[in-house]
Amino acid sequence: MRRSKKQHFVPQSALRRFSQDGETLFVFDKIQNEVRIANIRDLAQQRYFYDIPQEAVPIELEEKFDRQIIERRLGVLESDFNTIVNRVICSATERSWTRRLLNLVLLRRGRIISRSDKQELCFFVALQYLRTREFRLTIQDGLEQFEVAIRKMIPADQINKLLAGFGGSTDANIRMHHLSMMFDDEFVNLLTNIMYDHILVIGKNDTGHKLYTSDNPLVRQPHKVHPFLGNA
Repeated sequence: MRRSKKQHFVPQSALRRFSQDGETLFVFDKIQNEVRIANIRDLAQQRYFYDIPQEAVPIELEEKFDRQIIERRLGVLESDFNTIVNRVICSATERSWTRRLLNLVLLRRGRIISRSDKQELCFFVALQYLRTREFRLTIQDGLEQFEVAIRKMIPADQINKLLAGFGGSTDANIRMHHLSMMFDDEFVNLLTNIMYDHILVIGKNDTGHKLYTSDNPLVRQPHKVHPFLGNA
């Protein structure tokens, strides 16, 4: 079975919606502080990013186990994502005079997507939030801080035994934590439902200019002000 090297943490189908030609994007590289044109295939990706670590595969399963099962599953989900986005965009475009009359009679001032479409869209947004390199770095930071705290609290003669069960902040352990959270149904459903309970405001770009996106495209902006809680 062919192995995928470049694994995107933002779907290529999503990136193409920000491209003039469907193949390239203008890129601002914050690290290099430069602007360049790049092929979408080379953006928002990392080699073998979703591969299950070799260390996590039992020896007896090494020859049969597909370490790219996550990447292949995401490929299927990305196709579904593209379908739902097309449907939502279609619902925001001008309809026939019959539909406009019906909207007027039913007092629908704007275009309304179905509850099922909203649910699906919220699921893909939740998954997108979890699948990025930024989220993996957040997990890494949490594991490293946890390990530091444990080393301060636990007697020196017991640390190695405890950390052996914990797994530590190794690359393989960080990766497995990340992949398991991405496909933790309870956690993903929690995020999906949180977003579903919000009002979705969909903007339509009628200009000749494409909008900006990012390799970490979901932005959290709390609007509720609290003296102690961030509400993000």
